Amino acid sequence: MLRFPNPSSEIHNFVSVYRVAHQELEGRVVNIDDLVEAAVGENLATSSGHAGARAIERSTRADRSRDPLYNQIKMYAELFRSLGWLHPTAESALRYTFTLLGSQVVLAGPHYAQVVGESALGIAYPSHILRGQRGEYDIRPFSFLLRTMHECNAMLTRDEMIVGPLSAKSDRATDALGDVCARILAIRQDPTRIAAELSALSQRRGIQVNTLRNYTRWPIALMRDLGWITKTTKSRRNAFSLTDHGHEIATRSSVAADVRADDVSALGRSELSALALFAHYSMLSRSGFDTSSADHILSSSDPALARARRALSIRSDQELLLSPFQTLKVADAQAIFDSQSSAGSHEERRLRVTAGVRDGAKARLRTRLTFSAAADSPASTDTSPIGLIKQLEAAAAGDRTERDAAQWFARRHQRDAQAVFYRLIRDMFRLLGLRCETSRPGVNYQRWDACLWIGDIAVPVEIKSPAEEEVLSTKALRQAVENKIVLLARGSLTTSPEATSLMVGFLPPNDRSDLWLLVDEVFETFGIRVGVVDLQTLTIACLRHLRERRQVHVGRIIRLRGLLHV
Repeated sequence: MLRFPNPSSEIHNFVSVYRVAHQELEGRVVNIDDLVEAAVGENLATSSGHAGARAIERSTRADRSRDPLYNQIKMYAELFRSLGWLHPTAESALRYTFTLLGSQVVLAGPHYAQVVGESALGIAYPSHILRGQRGEYDIRPFSFLLRTMHECNAMLTRDEMIVGPLSAKSDRATDALGDVCARILAIRQDPTRIAAELSALSQRRGIQVNTLRNYTRWPIALMRDLGWITKTTKSRRNAFSLTDHGHEIATRSSVAADVRADDVSALGRSELSALALFAHYSMLSRSGFDTSSADHILSSSDPALARARRALSIRSDQELLLSPFQTLKVADAQAIFDSQSSAGSHEERRLRVTAGVRDGAKARLRTRLTFSAAADSPASTDTSPIGLIKQLEAAAAGDRTERDAAQWFARRHQRDAQAVFYRLIRDMFRLLGLRCETSRPGVNYQRWDACLWIGDIAVPVEIKSPAEEEVLSTKALRQAVENKIVLLARGSLTTSPEATSLMVGFLPPNDRSDLWLLVDEVFETFGIRVGVVDLQTLTIACLRHLRERRQVHVGRIIRLRGLLHV
């Protein structure tokens, strides 16, 4: 089966590693150690319970194959290459340059989901970028996964993905999709058959079943966080169903012209250039970028583009499924995009083209956050940025007041378990423009449930899901105080004694609760500020940000003591 590395099952963290590396290193040829230093410098990678320089020191081995940080970041780099965000150099497959597509992921800022989705759909094997890796496969994996789900009652289990679309050698034959779907539907008739199929694949490949399952973690996380799929427990364990957005992507993929490396190899230079530029800026247009500066590239009247379409039997109105930075040879991609403008260097051209994109993308993406009527439906566990916005849109539908909308939203998360609620709180802070990361299980130095950054200052966050306690209690207060003490004592992140320590939960304590007295006493005795944030208040802040573009007053948050008011 196709093997995807799994350096991170949180796509925001995955994108954050690329963003900090790009900001630190763009314009240079880099290696794995450069990427390690960038990620560790922003506390996005740790080793042996340590952060920063100490983490690199504890991780480094003479045998690089046994170096934990090196191998973790090497997995990131392989996926960045697959997505077309890094290109290998001619001299070494482990030395890289950043691509224009990767730069535009960074430019998208918090609205990265759509351009990441376009990059994922652009992955196709075999690939020049991966230099022969997965050469036995002729497949566009994410498109094939979504189309298979679409045809299999909009649902697949993790094990069905393994023995079905991810183990198919090719998706290009006329009956490829039908054969995979027929096999999956037949397997479902006998509950014992999937285990036998998985065991047979394991023996055939010489790979343990648990390892096969680990190869699905990153693609599942990607599709989940992009809002394409959501976990379901209706019929089977570890099953995922297509969301409405996922159905749209599957349908679009099935009718688009799927253009691969062997298709473009016979095109002349001018035809290849026209097709590549059209495909790239079409991806950006679908991702919400303002591509008005590239109207001449997207014009269907371009003779070279018309010749390319005719050569590949693509209709003039047919959408392309082609990502040039993943499909073309590195030298071809560089030549095409470097020569887009007859004057100026590549860097000057990139800045000239994207100068309008930076502001234009924000303006266009902002208009997509307008509120529309939505059914009064149960909450989804989809708390990706797209899923969260859809839930908030539903909350504000009709004639609900702001307070009613917040209550409506909160009720639909009243039974959230820890994993779902933690992601929800993290994504709400991110929607407000604040950097927020949930802690990774097993990382001992991250005592807190999440961390919020106000500038360079880290604020620990203690989160209580409603499944654990519906009303924030003194237990949460004690843990918030402990979080602050541990953060100050260990010095693993930059913080300040004056900065708050947050506790976030479903409902705040009532007005007569002893907790409020304790908040004051903790401050008077130890000088530790503890801020209290409840879900409804956080929801109101998000609604105002979406509808009125109101910004968070970070100065009030960093010195918050007691209940947050909006």
